[in-house]
Amino acid sequence: MQPWQAYLNKFQNTKLKGKIDNAWQEYLSEVPEGKKPKKTKFEIRNKLAQKLYAAETDVVKAEVEEHRKTMKNNKEMLDLVERNGSFQSAINELPRTLQVATESIANQTGWNVLVVINIKHTFFSLHQGMTADGKTFETFLGNDQFERSVMLKFDDILQESFSKKVFGS
Repeated sequence: MQPWQAYLNKFQNTKLKGKIDNAWQEYLSEVPEGKKPKKTKFEIRNKLAQKLYAAETDVVKAEVEEHRKTMKNNKEMLDLVERNGSFQSAINELPRTLQVATESIANQTGWNVLVVINIKHTFFSLHQGMTADGKTFETFLGNDQFERSVMLKFDDILQESFSKKVFGS
């Protein structure tokens, strides 16, 4: 963003409003009756803002520079919030995405697929495929055994892999 744009953003609805309106009305008064103006109010406003900014004091220019930096930081913050929102949406869709992916792999290859995810003691697991007699991995092991042999062991390895900060314990 150019300094004059930050100047316009900061003062458009206060000290520049009357000047912009007057400049627009003055321009329109020079346009012949029945003719469409060649310039827009937007163009008149921007030219005026550039001219007025150039004539401002160093104190006002310093104030505008601070405003410009704040706007830039706010844009970066908005970009970050938007990016994080996109990540959260993707995370929210992850179970369904993994379900479709594991089903597709199993259907296309005949493989058995196991996905286990754990963060902060929250488990998520998907298994695709069956034994010859129609048992899933969980059924084959038994729910209790699946929990002890797979999920808790997976939690143990994560505890060893990540710092206490991640798990809060």
